[in-house]
Amino acid sequence: MTDHARPGAASTSSAPRSASASLKRLPELTRAAMWWTASVIAVLTAGAVIALWWPATAGSPARTW
Repeated sequence: MTDHARPGAASTSSAPRSASASLKRLPELTRAAMWWTASVIAVLTAGAVIALWWPATAGSPARTW
């Protein structure tokens, strides 16, 4: 590639804008909120695995119960 500016690229003469200046900061989660979130995700994941696994193994000869 050459050192020429690409069409549509920002000009190097203007000062770069800080990315963090335009982003709003989210409030920090408490430790309890993180544990609740992790627990809910774990329960939902386990439920999805069971919901998908159960019908897939319904006719399996290894299933004895």
